Amino acid sequence: ISLQQGRLLSLGQRTAAQPVGRGAFTLCSSSPTISEPLPIPNLCLAGSLPTQQNALVSLDPNSPVANSMGGANAVNELSTWPEYHNGCAAGLKLGRGQARISRTWIVYNKPPEASYSHAGMLMALGLQGHLSVLSSTDVYRYLSQEHDATTVGVLLGMAAARKGTMDATVSKMLFLHIPARHPPSFPELELSPHVQAAALMSVGLLYLGSSHRFMTEILLAELGRGPCVDAAHDREGYALAAGLSLGLITVGRGRDAAGLSDLKLEERLWHYVVGTGAEHTSHGLPASYAHLQGAEIFRPSSPSAPVPTAEESTCGGHIMEGSMVNLDVTAPGATLALALMFLKTNDEAVAARLSIPSTHFELDYVRPDFILLRVVARSLILWDSILPSQEWIDRQVPSLMKTYAKYGIAGLEPTAPFGNAAHIDTEAVAQAHMCILGGACMAVGLRFAGTCNAAAQELLRDYVEYFVDLKQKAAAVAEHNTGQDSMDRSMIETCIDITAVSLSVIMSGSGHMPTLRLLRRLQRRLDKHDSNSLTYGNHMAISMATGFLFLGGGRLTFGRSNEAIAALLVALYPRFPQSASDNRCHLQAMRHLYVLAIEERCLDAVDIDTGETVYVPLEVQLQVSPDAPPLTVERITPCLLPERDELLSIKVAGHRYLPQVLVANQPSEGKLDPRDLQGKVLYVKRKAAANPYSLDPNGSRSLQSHTFSLRTRGGGESGRSSTNEAHLVSSFSADPSLAGFAHLVCQNGFGCFTPLKEFCTSALIDCVTCEKPGLLQTYILLYQAVQAIADASRQGCDRWSDDEFGDTQSANEAACPAQFPGSSLILSLQSLRMILLYYEGSGHGRPSSTGADSGRSPLLQSTFLLALSDRVVTSLQRHLSEHAFSPLRVLGCQGIMPGVHRFEDAQGVRMCERVAFSNRALFACYL
Repeated sequence: ISLQQGRLLSLGQRTAAQPVGRGAFTLCSSSPTISEPLPIPNLCLAGSLPTQQNALVSLDPNSPVANSMGGANAVNELSTWPEYHNGCAAGLKLGRGQARISRTWIVYNKPPEASYSHAGMLMALGLQGHLSVLSSTDVYRYLSQEHDATTVGVLLGMAAARKGTMDATVSKMLFLHIPARHPPSFPELELSPHVQAAALMSVGLLYLGSSHRFMTEILLAELGRGPCVDAAHDREGYALAAGLSLGLITVGRGRDAAGLSDLKLEERLWHYVVGTGAEHTSHGLPASYAHLQGAEIFRPSSPSAPVPTAEESTCGGHIMEGSMVNLDVTAPGATLALALMFLKTNDEAVAARLSIPSTHFELDYVRPDFILLRVVARSLILWDSILPSQEWIDRQVPSLMKTYAKYGIAGLEPTAPFGNAAHIDTEAVAQAHMCILGGACMAVGLRFAGTCNAAAQELLRDYVEYFVDLKQKAAAVAEHNTGQDSMDRSMIETCIDITAVSLSVIMSGSGHMPTLRLLRRLQRRLDKHDSNSLTYGNHMAISMATGFLFLGGGRLTFGRSNEAIAALLVALYPRFPQSASDNRCHLQAMRHLYVLAIEERCLDAVDIDTGETVYVPLEVQLQVSPDAPPLTVERITPCLLPERDELLSIKVAGHRYLPQVLVANQPSEGKLDPRDLQGKVLYVKRKAAANPYSLDPNGSRSLQSHTFSLRTRGGGESGRSSTNEAHLVSSFSADPSLAGFAHLVCQNGFGCFTPLKEFCTSALIDCVTCEKPGLLQTYILLYQAVQAIADASRQGCDRWSDDEFGDTQSANEAACPAQFPGSSLILSLQSLRMILLYYEGSGHGRPSSTGADSGRSPLLQSTFLLALSDRVVTSLQRHLSEHAFSPLRVLGCQGIMPGVHRFEDAQGVRMCERVAFSNRALFACYL
């Protein structure tokens, strides 16, 4: 039973982490039902025993395994924040811009009691922009529940729904949940650190990219706020939220931020990174503005905060701070704030400050995970220098780490003595080397996010394999100071998570199968001997990576704008929780902010005849950089297009669809006009002699059908006796009307006599094989016209009335020929005469050396028109020989069919010549 509970607890942690990835996978994939609440699936943590008739086993809080991991708290943790992620995943299924989501529907989903799942749903609705419809009264009702998770969801959701707007109402609500900013007369509020961190993060979203001076000063002060009585715990997450929020407000501004130059943000943030430099007051002002010195500088920044005692003023959380800056608290937030502030500026001066320790002395003063953040920050600042190559990653590693890697990391045992190892902290060197590699991989992932770059994908895949192999060789506890035994397995696991997530960010939305196999192999590591070393955060990272790989079901991907990179950096902060309730260093709710970085760049090809989505090969030309020549890549729809500012043209390739080219709008500096994509749908026209790629991937069916059609047209009945006409037509065209005609008329006859059935079959084959399905009706109309003339000639003068052809024909009879049989015959003869004249004028349908229609085959077969003419001549001969007076002579005199009048004079010679000459060319007139 103890083994079962241990196994079930390990599986429960993996299951509890899966909603984070499921939210990315089902992102924007459904619409709500107005009359029903949003369904949130249950998070099932029970297991079954297949060998015992699938008996169900639930987690026992009193089991020895649970007691060793915290008892009932460890079990209850699996139903708190995982439920929040579960509700958020359900809410993210609702896409943006859905008019059905109204204030009434959101309030209708409110449960009687506050829950974590509903809190996550509120945040998801805010990330999709739907919470902006709520009134102030609705927001107050949610906040008055005093439920921490609900408050976190509302704060982040409202700020995300109004990001960058600097809305005053939302700003007041956010600062209400930051006690350090309350005035002295404000009543004291007890707010959890999670709520305060969420409020700080929401300030950055609300003032995104605004460079708001007052908010910058406040966040800078909160980043360096010292310890106080009511906020001694989870200060790391609070300071990180302040730093990230500060970076969002000044994202990409660098030294050009308007109104912030006198604040000296670079120097003050660097002071919080290394603890040296100019001193500053507790209110975020330079030291020259006040006479405070020493310990008074870093006291609480809020005037309303209680003044701590002498002992409390030097004790913050777990260490004695005194008058110095607690770098363990401020360094991560300040480092990432610098990275976001100077994002893509290529400022080498700022990047030089974030250099990597290159001596043993410097390594003693920098934590390995802080080195990882420095590598990421430095690379984001030098954005253009990031390359998807092994050489670039090697340049990030100092010579000290390279030397150790040469002797210690290449194998299980060092191949040569590593100097005076007794005076070297080899474990610190090894951990720093791993963090440098992990940070470089994360930088490559952010640099090529959503690009599906092949070189970057191969590079990060190799590093995932490298880290996995390294962990298998490393020992669980460092027993020696040299070789693989000095490697920390938890640090290697962190590098695996970071690299795997970065790989999925590059291949986001592509569903790349080799990457999926790699992630599944990482997920199945639970079955091996090292399952106890995998934490809830490790499972969360692999779940996020799998969800990113199929982002939005393969229809979404990540952008690379400043705001998108900032959102990804917040969501992928390289320190994952140790347990399901761990929010100490990074608030788990912020893992879902990747939604702010998504872009819909999926292009579908739709057959204009059938309206179905089809596979179509494309040639996409893009301009990667101004100095490089245009690059052409091949895609198959549905596919993800490159970024809009890189597109030059889109060309339909292959031989199964008519070619077309969408060229970029040249006046707009080479950017592709969004209107060319017609709402991300490309309409294509399939050639008649080709099958869709889904039905005929290799083209074999089309070749067989084409051979059959030629044999049938020349071989008579024996050629088509063993082949299904409907199957033949489906090989050339997906038009349902043609398939129905083949089934009802050509196969079953549908009441038609044999000659008509054979004619319809031949006409249908000619139309579908020669890419002219619209002429099928023309063939049948001509056949019926000639048949009517033949029937009239056999029936004598009964249907040829003098009143119908004389000069006294009324206008009403001419306007309504359907009521007068003779009039329909006149129209048939007129149509035949016009066709013959047109065909004669086009030069017998032969290609013309000078005409515009040269090189085109005739629409109607010349043999068919000749046979048509011969049948008309035969019918007229019979009619004129049997009847002394015929209205056909009158028709000839009136000019309706002049060849008939010549027939009597030349005994049929001129008529036959006239008809034969008219049969030579009809095609050009139709063009």
